[in-house]
Amino acid sequence: YAYAFRIIGKEMNISPFHLASRVYQEQGKGTSPLISGTYPGYEGYYNYFNIGASGTTDKQVIESGLKYAKNANPPWDNPYYSLHFGAKILGSNYITKGQDTLYLQKFDVDASNNGMYWHQYMQNMCAPSSEAKTIYNLYNEVGAVDNMFIFKIPVYNNMPDSCPLPTESKRV
Repeated sequence: YAYAFRIIGKEMNISPFHLASRVYQEQGKGTSPLISGTYPGYEGYYNYFNIGASGTTDKQVIESGLKYAKNANPPWDNPYYSLHFGAKILGSNYITKGQDTLYLQKFDVDASNNGMYWHQYMQNMCAPSSEAKTIYNLYNEVGAVDNMFIFKIPVYNNMPDSCPLPTESKRV
């Protein structure tokens, strides 16, 4: 996968670290039915970026994501196609619109594309905290923590002195 992320990233001018991080966030350690290629009725289809995956149950999310992969043109009938075309969608729909970080893809705080808050990859308020820990651990494991990075950090005015983290009981 490292080679695929490097080639796809270079071709699309997207950080291979960003692509790998996004897939890890979406699929975990690689056991998701969306990337197994063995899900009943969708054998041989893969959706590493969860493009088009939605629903209220795990089954609905998995099947809608694999249906997207099956109906894609060309169909995502091998892991490379899923990575390549999923990265292309991520690049054209988010990264080229200035949403080039995991944070900015989650929270649309720039009004220049369809107004504020309308162009979000996901809306899980608890995700940034847990995902930041996961990404740090991944970078640490591969010895990349000391690499030079450019951070894009939004600064907000008139924020409260403290803000409690969301909890399960506060989720709607």
